[in-house]
Amino acid sequence: MAIANGDVEIILHIDETLGESRRNDLTDTLKSKAGIRSAEFCPLRYHLMLVRYDRDNLKSQDVLHQVTNHSVHAQLIGPIYNPAQPGLVENAGCWTGGAVAGGSGI
Repeated sequence: MAIANGDVEIILHIDETLGESRRNDLTDTLKSKAGIRSAEFCPLRYHLMLVRYDRDNLKSQDVLHQVTNHSVHAQLIGPIYNPAQPGLVENAGCWTGGAVAGGSGI
């Protein structure tokens, strides 16, 4: 999937073990918020969430705040990037093999 110029993808760590219904509710709610383009949990690693948002309208802390507003404890792990294209973000390791910025992957 192509990423729009102003979009950033981040990974959030979710502390709680959320059931499928609660995960779906959370991602659906996030996707309905202005500036959030997509939200999904990592398959088989349900404590990791990938959120793509418009950095021209939101900050990573805004996204984190949207998650914690739903009585979920979460931490920002960081942005996702493609080393071959610095400054552009790409899907995370648990989705397609990318790496977390500043790290060796998840």
